[in-house]
Amino acid sequence: MNKLLMIVIGSMLFLSACGQVERKVSDEDVKKRIEEKTVSMEEIKEKSDEPTQEELNEKLKADAVELDFVDAIQGEIEKGTRVKLTGKADIFMPGTFQTFSLTTIEGNGYGIYNVINFDTTEAEFQEGDQVTIYGTFKGEEEGTGLPEITAIIIEPVE
Repeated sequence: MNKLLMIVIGSMLFLSACGQVERKVSDEDVKKRIEEKTVSMEEIKEKSDEPTQEELNEKLKADAVELDFVDAIQGEIEKGTRVKLTGKADIFMPGTFQTFSLTTIEGNGYGIYNVINFDTTEAEFQEGDQVTIYGTFKGEEEGTGLPEITAIIIEPVE
């Protein structure tokens, strides 16, 4: 019986000696590891080959062509064409994205466009304000048949 007791106690001592080894890590070590793994926004921008929103906006402005209402309603403008329009923001419509109509003076008449506001500049304007928009031509709006523009840049006209 003593032999059995000695074997059990010896086994327990042996197994407890083989248990987990406690490893102490200081707060400084943890902070150092975090700092090594942390990347700043500036570093991400430097490593990214993608253009910034400002660069994309400048390219849109450079590529945009003045849109003519008659050409737009006659289907002579390709969908996706980068366009520029200046006119009066009218009739704001509720919805997920702010939508409004833009009335332009063209030749001897007026042009009316439906504009979906995806403005990246967060410009502030109200109904009745003169604005210049830069965006892409989407074709005819289904409900009204008006030319539809997705506005990426909206600038109030002073």
